Amino acid sequence: MLYSHPVVDPVPARVRLKEFGSSSLDIEIYAYILRTDYSGYLEVAEDLNLRILDIISQAGTELAVPVQNVWLEKTPPPEKELADAAEKQTRQWREKNEMCLPKFPKEKIDQLHNTLDYPPEGSATKEDK
Repeated sequence: MLYSHPVVDPVPARVRLKEFGSSSLDIEIYAYILRTDYSGYLEVAEDLNLRILDIISQAGTELAVPVQNVWLEKTPPPEKELADAAEKQTRQWREKNEMCLPKFPKEKIDQLHNTLDYPPEGSATKEDK
């Protein structure tokens, strides 16, 4: 299918059984999509994914869906002082129009950029400054 698709470069298109996962067979599907715009790439990627699902179905099989059991436990409420402080901080951000949701402004990103200590202090890889 990859070789026959008009928007996939046949070299180096490949499908390989990559490894055995703890509960899966991991298959790598690798191909260059001949689109330079992201929207066009997404359209072709979706087409390829749907065709892969068709191939799996035509082979008389299906993808396994992981099953997960969830156990709920009652947890103690957060410490009142910490919850009150978080609510106060959020209220202050709203009052000052500093709530950076849904997106941080560039000025704020520039202000925060490179302010974390990395690697963290005490790390074995921390270089002397």
